[in-house]
Amino acid sequence: ARTAAAFTKVMGRISDQPLLGREQLEGDTKNGGIVLIGSHVKKTTDQLNCLKELDGQADFMEFQVNTVFEENGLEKEVERTEKILSGRTVVIYTSRQLLAPENMTPEEKLHISVKISNAVTSIIGKLSVKPKFIIAKGGITSSDVGTKALRVKKARVMGQVKKGIPVWMTGEESKFPGMPYIIFPGNVGEVSTLKEIVEELI
Repeated sequence: ARTAAAFTKVMGRISDQPLLGREQLEGDTKNGGIVLIGSHVKKTTDQLNCLKELDGQADFMEFQVNTVFEENGLEKEVERTEKILSGRTVVIYTSRQLLAPENMTPEEKLHISVKISNAVTSIIGKLSVKPKFIIAKGGITSSDVGTKALRVKKARVMGQVKKGIPVWMTGEESKFPGMPYIIFPGNVGEVSTLKEIVEELI
């Protein structure tokens, strides 16, 4: 069936559940969390700017996407990002503008976008310390982080942290078993939604 996520809830006759809060999302580690923002839609950018009001409570790091045009540029940018990660909650976000040459074809632009997405996703895949939580912002970003970086095969859907924002508890086969993974689509929520979620968790 091609349908919305609510299909399983309706067919399974699952009753409405309250939104998840800190108690339900408390992981088994005292490390900080990771917020990974790949979406470039205007709403995401507005939410990111609002989130930056938490500067001081979380660390912010901009991933420079234009390094894709340099030799081994993305690899070096991933290494730079990894060195900044600490025990605090870290927000990693892609730079908001890709300065692509004017003569690039749509196929070349797509190839560039895939390379950037893979590089950003690899940051999570290379983590050696289990974060308290991971929030992935953006459809492609959240899909790649879940299936490629975290290697999730089976997860328990805990519910929603906000309307339209589901939370998985990762399975035993994943890179970090028993960790809350928050899937935040690009165009969902109000300007303050991302900030409210992060504030609740840190």
